[in-house]
Order: sequence, then structure tokens, then C-alpha cells
Amino acid sequence: MEGSPGHYAYKMVSEKYVYKHIFVKLEPETPEQKQMLLSLMRESTWLINHVIEYLNKEGLIYEVASKGLSKSLYGRLFHMLKNTYGLPDWLITSVLHGVSTTLKQWYGSGTYEKGHYPQAKAPRLYVPTTRFFPDLDNLDKPRKIKRSKQGYLELPNGLKLREIGMNIKYLKDQDWANAKLANWAMLIYREEYDAFFLEIILMKETPPPRTDLKAFIAVDINLNEIVVGNNDKYLEKRYPTVISDPNVSPKIDFLTKQLETLKRKCPRKGNRVLLERCKSLRRRVLRIIRARNEIAKHHIVKIAKAIFEERVLPLNAYLVLEELKGLQGKLAEESDKPKEVKEKIRLMDYYRLNKRLVFLAKLHGIPVIYVDPSGTSTTCPRCGSKMVQVEDPVLGKRTMVCTNPSCGFKEDRDTVALMNLVKRAREKLEKERALRLRKQKVSVGQKSSKRKKNTKWSKGKKAFKF
Repeated sequence: MEGSPGHYAYKMVSEKYVYKHIFVKLEPETPEQKQMLLSLMRESTWLINHVIEYLNKEGLIYEVASKGLSKSLYGRLFHMLKNTYGLPDWLITSVLHGVSTTLKQWYGSGTYEKGHYPQAKAPRLYVPTTRFFPDLDNLDKPRKIKRSKQGYLELPNGLKLREIGMNIKYLKDQDWANAKLANWAMLIYREEYDAFFLEIILMKETPPPRTDLKAFIAVDINLNEIVVGNNDKYLEKRYPTVISDPNVSPKIDFLTKQLETLKRKCPRKGNRVLLERCKSLRRRVLRIIRARNEIAKHHIVKIAKAIFEERVLPLNAYLVLEELKGLQGKLAEESDKPKEVKEKIRLMDYYRLNKRLVFLAKLHGIPVIYVDPSGTSTTCPRCGSKMVQVEDPVLGKRTMVCTNPSCGFKEDRDTVALMNLVKRAREKLEKERALRLRKQKVSVGQKSSKRKKNTKWSKGKKAFKF
């Protein structure tokens, strides 16, 4: 999405579809089946990592991650697993699909740039979606009511898992009424819940990018507030973050204190009895971390939805976002900042907010423009001079004043950042349009410069030779 001389200043994210995940909680019929399923899932996970290691030794890991498994490579891996381990065909197909999915996620997330190695960690098994038979007739009924039939997952080896619960909000949503199901689903085991979950993916085709947009809406993310707007002061709106929202921050603080208490009980070094006790508390720690992340996630989803419904869609505007890639790495290098501030910034999860906004933009055909945020709060949007922070009785402590005496522009720090973001986005868009027009003129000129063949001369020339 970042503009470059060879690309447009804005673009829709390259996928043809937008995706949503539905989680179904499942339970084996007997404890023996649970142990059989866990051993099968651990074997599948080990095979996925084994094939990834083989591809890495052969130097094919980046090719598979970017282009997928070719037919020749797929056949070679299939026969290798069949002859070496004697696996059934359905399990080999599941493993190879898991290899392709794991490498695509690793390559798409950009973690390979940091030197991270692709690996499947939690026990998992990929199954065709047609193997799951949900109870669609009784989705609205409570789970305590006895139903005539119950959804279940049937594996090719004969194991059955009955459905316990499902998040059905996307199945009822009108926006996802025409969505398709992906061909594969992932069965995963979560240790902190001691339960099996089936992850089903809904796919919806994205609309074409809209070309009738004229306005711009920028999003400026701060520690305590998310500011949305453009050059018009009256359109500016502020949303509290997870840290500053009075309805959310007490829950986050309570869970954070619980984590600190558990850390004191379980130091990294100690006797054997203490370390064994730490292992028993691991599930509790994972649940607290997941609960805290879920609270932050729901808050971010709520803010992103409000931004689109209140500002982007009513104004038919381009969405302007800050390019915050590598923020966590820079934060780790800056040792002068206090530990509490770093922890708060990690809880903010800027990446998840940007990802959610991009998802909504794809869903509604809104182009996204990424802008470098460096200096947006300290540069005058009128003359381009440097601005300094002062305290104003009307605008408050975060007031910025232009150092140019002939300009003297004065405004709130966040408003200045929004104005500069919109200004840079407009300049980026105009440059790309001019570049496209120039390329079109060059291509038209090259076509017109080619002379048409003279049919009379060619005929005469042929006759003369004859």
C-alpha cells in the first residue's frame, strides 16, 4: 500500500476476497477418541514442520511461500511422505495443505524480514469443509435445550466430534449473506481451554475500487486518543483508546495486576518444586493474556466500525493511514522510554487497528493511502516551517505555533497532524496521476510513430523481384 514510483499511491489490497473466521467448539465422544485425535494432530503438526524443514534445505521455501506448491513439487512431496512413512492419502493431502498455508501466512505477515522461521506450533489438522455438518436449523436455540439433531465433524478415519458452540454473528449478518465457504478448515487444540476448535473461513468477493471519491479522512493514533478528520475542524472526532477509556481500562489494569502477581510467584530461577508449580499455573497465565487481548481487540473493532460509519462512508472519502510498520522494533531499541509506556503502546495494538480499517475499506471499495507520519505534528501545514509546542488558554497544552513570523499559524497538535496527513496524501495521489498520464502519452506517441506499410510499394517491389 505504500506508494512508490512503480506503483499507485493507493491500491486495494491484492486479495480478491475478504475473509472472516468462524470458530466452532467441538468435543470427542469418548476420552479414548480424544487421545487418538490428539496424537493424530501432533503427528500432523510434526509432519508439517518436517516438510518445511525439507523445503528450507532444498532452497525452495521462499518460492513455495510466494507462489505455492507446483504440481511437480506436490507430487514429489506426496510420494516422499507415502514411501517413507506409509501415511494414508487424506492425511498427506492435509499435511501438504498445511505446509502451503503456514508458509503463505509467514510470507504475508512479513516476519521473514526479521529472521523468523516458519513453524506450526499448536497441534492442528486440516480437514475439508465438507466434513463438517452444522445444525443450521437450530442456531438460534440455546445450547441447553435438547435438539433433534446436533452438528458434528466426521474425520476420514472415522472419528466424530460433536458441536458444542459456534459464533454465528457473521452467519446472520446481511453483509455476509452471499459469502462462500473456503475448501479447507483447520482443527486446532487450545491448551488453555483444553478444547478443540474448528476454524472455518468465510470468503466474500470485494467490490471494485470506487472512483467517485473527492474528500480525505485521516486517522492519527496517539497513546490516549485516536483522532479522525481532515482540514475541516468541525469534522474532527476523537475516540478513547484502550488505556484511556473509563469502561475498558479498569478491566485491563485488573488483568495486568493478576499477571504481575503470577510472575512474582513464578520466578525464572528456583528449586524444582517451584518450577513444577509454575508449570501448573501456565494455563491460567495463558487465559489471562488471551482475555486481555480479547478486550483490546473488541474495543479496536468497535472504534474501526465507528470511524467508517460516522466519517468515511458519509463523506465518500479516501482513507489515509499512517505507515507504522516496524514500530514495535523501534520501541524495543529505545531504552530511554519507561517500561510502563512501552507496555501501554503494545496494548494499543496499532497494527490490529490498521488491519481492521483496511478490512472495512476492502469491504466497501474504499482506496487506502499510506503516508509517512514523520514530522506531521511539528510541520506547519500552511508554509512548511517548523512548529513549537506552547500552552494556550483556549486550545490547551498541546498547542503548536509556527516559528515563521509571517505565518504565525496556531492549532492543536492532533489537528496539525491530520492536516499534514491529508496534504501528503493529496500530493501523493496527484503525483501518481501525473505519472500515469505521462505513461499513457508516451505509449500513444510510440504507437503513432510506427509507420504504416505502403502496400503499393511492397507489391511493386515484389513484382520487380519476380
